Amino acid sequence: MPSAKTIMRGAFAEFLAMTLFVFFGCGAPTRNAFKRAGIGANVGQKVWEPASVTIISLQFGFAITVLAYATVHYGGGHINCAVTFAMMLIGKCHVVTGFCYFVAQMCGSVLGAGLLHAAVSADSDALDRSASLGANGIQTESATVATAVLVETMGTFLLIITALTTAIDNDAITSQVSISPTSMDASLS
Repeated sequence: MPSAKTIMRGAFAEFLAMTLFVFFGCGAPTRNAFKRAGIGANVGQKVWEPASVTIISLQFGFAITVLAYATVHYGGGHINCAVTFAMMLIGKCHVVTGFCYFVAQMCGSVLGAGLLHAAVSADSDALDRSASLGANGIQTESATVATAVLVETMGTFLLIITALTTAIDNDAITSQVSISPTSMDASLS
């Protein structure tokens, strides 16, 4: 088991990373959410502008890349509970460390959301274009809750596989070159 100092240092890095990730990641749609009148099958609906979706996904991707590079040497740069859980399952993260990281990630997420709420709540119509503090929600009437869960599950699986095969696998090309956070950025975007 790692020392208490090592666990706390890593947990603080995870806390800080999640605070910043939620603030900037969920902050992206609050300022960049633009919708237009739908056409064809979407007549009568407001649909997302493709440029908005691109900007928001790139902001999420760049945020995770920067934070992974900034925190990887303190605690592994998990910045995601699913990644932490996967690391615990394969034995790359001690259970006590994983639990501490999980608590730190959850607390950081709550703090990041609270800070974002404080930043945009003064005039919510002008400062939060998403009208949901950056929460995704189901974006179209043709999607079901089951479809949304499936897409989120597959996206999480992609992130975990990318993390495991680029940051953990000693035979991966990323073991010779430091590009694993960039690979995770691409999977998240």
